[in-house]
Amino acid sequence: MTDLQKEILSLFAIRQTVELATCEGQQPRIRPMTLIFHQQRFFVATGTADDKAKQIQENPFTEIIYLIRTDNSSGYVRISGIMNNITDPILREEVADISGFIHDFWEDSQDSSFLLLEIIPREAQLLYPGDMNANKIVWESIH
Repeated sequence: MTDLQKEILSLFAIRQTVELATCEGQQPRIRPMTLIFHQQRFFVATGTADDKAKQIQENPFTEIIYLIRTDNSSGYVRISGIMNNITDPILREEVADISGFIHDFWEDSQDSSFLLLEIIPREAQLLYPGDMNANKIVWESIH
């Protein structure tokens, strides 16, 4: 794992709001989502009937942006990758339990209308607040 990758990972808490991009045909779709950071992995939860679920099924490529704000400026972490549907019941339960919200929307972690997705990073960028140029890396697999 590179030093920049370690630094990027250190910026994430268990939960934070990110902007998640998917694609519907040739039209990009962006929406705020709660990103769950668990075991140095990135997860989002949605309903199986949501538009984004269909978009991800048709095109699993995605990108998130996490804004980093200071008093005078802002920066970001940008991660591009592929969405992977998580079916492992143990991992689904772990993520649901730490999420702080999944149990509020679905009966339990095995609910058939609950879709747990992992973002498998391929590349990342870190723009420090106040900088003009982002640091870019190809993401090294951790697992």
